[in-house]
Amino acid sequence: MTTTAARDASQRFSWWTVVLAAAAIAAIGMGLRQVMGLYMKPITMDLGIGREGFSLAIALANLVWSALYFVIVMRLLQSGVHPGGIGLVSAAAGAVGIRQISPMPLAP
Repeated sequence: MTTTAARDASQRFSWWTVVLAAAAIAAIGMGLRQVMGLYMKPITMDLGIGREGFSLAIALANLVWSALYFVIVMRLLQSGVHPGGIGLVSAAAGAVGIRQISPMPLAP
């Protein structure tokens, strides 16, 4: 009876480990794009635009980001770059992009 309880506990642990790992991967992968809603009110008030304009800008940025990412990854794979290298290139490109955006003024 104790072996059954121990086995159930280990299965439950492995299940939650998988769920938490998947949640961490999703949070890391989508973090920047998913939290923009938190900044919508301060940014729209600063810029004097409506939520529609801000939402459209974020949607267009996500579409361009996704399309370019697909093309770039396809080209890197065709040129023989290791998938781990693609991850490093993606992280570096994201860091450069965020760095380029950070000094921009919010209000004209």
